[in-house]
Amino acid sequence: MTLAVFDIEYEGLRRRETTSGNPAVAESVIGLDAMLTNAGRALFGYLVEPEVDVRATQNVGSFEVDLGFNANYGMARRASLAGVPQYIDPQPAVVIEALGLRAPDLADAPEAERPEGWVDGLIPFLMRLNGRRIDRVFLTGEQVDVEVGDEVLHISVNTYRLLRHIGVRRGLQHLVSAIADPDISRILFCDRQTHETVLELDAGDIVSLALVEDREVPLVDEVRTMALSLAAPVFRSDACWTFTDGLQTIRARMCDEEFLHTIDCGVFGLRPGEILIVNMHVTTVQKVDTGLESTYEIIRVIDHRKPGKHILIPGI
Repeated sequence: MTLAVFDIEYEGLRRRETTSGNPAVAESVIGLDAMLTNAGRALFGYLVEPEVDVRATQNVGSFEVDLGFNANYGMARRASLAGVPQYIDPQPAVVIEALGLRAPDLADAPEAERPEGWVDGLIPFLMRLNGRRIDRVFLTGEQVDVEVGDEVLHISVNTYRLLRHIGVRRGLQHLVSAIADPDISRILFCDRQTHETVLELDAGDIVSLALVEDREVPLVDEVRTMALSLAAPVFRSDACWTFTDGLQTIRARMCDEEFLHTIDCGVFGLRPGEILIVNMHVTTVQKVDTGLESTYEIIRVIDHRKPGKHILIPGI
């Protein structure tokens, strides 16, 4: 079994205690286990069965942490046939890197050439956010751009997968909660080989690493050009109009006052089947209770086409 290893130290403890004798450390170790286990699941699904081993050392408040995978060879065979490199030979080190518990190797050309605003791993990313809300994410392949106010930060797609995973975030929250104990001043993550500190957390990071679960978040807010066929007559300008785009039914509010005035004055009539080419404002939010909810608003009618009277003209 391939292992990814590191050490964790709860700095400030003045006497040796088992984890069961110190509730803060015990809860933190449970959170560490949950964070690593869920991170393995988030990145590799059912290809692996993560195993976490946390052992106390001779030093007070110091633990050795091993993360290993028991591979599901049947699933691994399927992944190999699918030709997806990441899933052919899952490595625990990928989880450690995505969490930000590995020191960056600046001698590695790809790491040295990363763009300004790049953040290595989930925990450093959340510390960089410092409690600020994410405005929008842009998925661009192996890199994810995160817009926060006037700042754009860049993380790996693996870090993004951990960022959105509730189990990983809850585990991290329990892990860092130990700092609230007055006997613990810092939590240190150390490289077992070099004994160098890779990451340190103190009381100021409790809020940054807390899991804040919103009841709803915006997913889409954009204006797009659409061609729509009127599905039913419209009797009131303030009601939602019903259209079809050839595949689905769309109910949209007509907000083009100039077009409404033209229709209301009787200059042109509207009948089912007539085509409107419009600029549509589309918003989609994800809600905890009801799932996805979308709204459509026509902000401008670009063209009005009558089948049987107008010749077919390509483009918009």
